Amino acid sequence: MAFNPIPAWNVIVFENNNEAHMIASKHLPEYLFTAYMNNPFPLSNARYYHKQTDTQSIYYLSPEASVISADVLNMYGAMLLLDEPDIAGFDEHFI
Repeated sequence: MAFNPIPAWNVIVFENNNEAHMIASKHLPEYLFTAYMNNPFPLSNARYYHKQTDTQSIYYLSPEASVISADVLNMYGAMLLLDEPDIAGFDEHFI
């Protein structure tokens, strides 16, 4: 019997005072869309939530978005969340 982990939410945080982080933050949605389009089994409800503050750019990836974009999560150093995040005040984007 194969082990299939339960998909979880992930968060990626970019610091605005770091030029490389700012550039990476602008490209993250493109990478998510590409991962979604290249996934052999596109999942419905794959979405991410974004909020820009004075100091950070924060992205929460839904479990569906996290499943289809493991390479993107690794590339950007995403952190696994144990609970569903509070996404109040975040902009919702479907991939």
